[in-house]
Amino acid sequence: MTDCINPLVSIITPTYNRADYIENTIKSVLEQSYNNIEYIIVDGCSTDSTVDLLDKYKHQDARLDYISENDYGMYDAINKGFKLAKGEILAYINSDDLYTPGVLNEVVNYFNKHPEIDVVYGDTLVIHSNMKTVHINMYMPKPENWLRAGGIIAQPTVFMRRACWDNIGNLKKDVQYLGDCEYWLRLINHGYRLGKINEILAIELNHENTLRNTMKQKIDDEKIYLRNKYWPDYFMSENLRALLLFSRKLLTPAWHIYFILKVNFGLKNGSWSNFINNYNPKANLGYYIVNKLFKCNHDVWRINIPQ
Repeated sequence: MTDCINPLVSIITPTYNRADYIENTIKSVLEQSYNNIEYIIVDGCSTDSTVDLLDKYKHQDARLDYISENDYGMYDAINKGFKLAKGEILAYINSDDLYTPGVLNEVVNYFNKHPEIDVVYGDTLVIHSNMKTVHINMYMPKPENWLRAGGIIAQPTVFMRRACWDNIGNLKKDVQYLGDCEYWLRLINHGYRLGKINEILAIELNHENTLRNTMKQKIDDEKIYLRNKYWPDYFMSENLRALLLFSRKLLTPAWHIYFILKVNFGLKNGSWSNFINNYNPKANLGYYIVNKLFKCNHDVWRINIPQ
């Protein structure tokens, strides 16, 4: 029988030769305070020590299971995982990203309060590989037209109701690097509704081996493909598209300033409160404003970063 208040959350991680990163990802999932989860890791026959790590955690926690077999890339692995999943809420997180503490409680509570919403997402903390420089990415609310115009939402923060997968089906394997973006656009075209949680739901590690660094040109090509497929063709459409993309440059600075003021005045309730309470961040508003006005690179944030 399905538990509507505390539904099973199924989380998938595709991985291949990520032994240096995946243990922190596993811990960020299994150490969540929300316990009703299943965690399925789909490994593409790694040749490093990844499988040894997976075997260790499988024996430590019955909520984790894994398969290790050849696949046709990341989205094939994710599709395999979702086919095995039993949860009412589905998500996937890559093996070099982390969930923040309490994220599953935030997501389940949001879905319980908003039955009209099918997909939720949030903001991210980005840690650069030197572990010293960080920044925060904030994303647009009501993202339907923003996504069609070529904008993005943060994949590791996305959770969807099972009905989305049951009705829409697999991520497409022919979109090699932006299959997540294509999936959100497909959901929108089928009438599914997206909602944003104003919270840092995930941590992204920016290192030299990420796809956005190693496959930049191919990713840019796929952005054009998705824009041509999903952005409507009508009079002045390119001007409107440019305006939508520019709107983020106007709106997100206001949210950043509000967030920084909350941090500096010690306001620990409401938006981003879970992140503030867990990480005790410090922020320099002057540096943020100078960076925006003069394109400088001062370090705005001081955060107790997980190692």
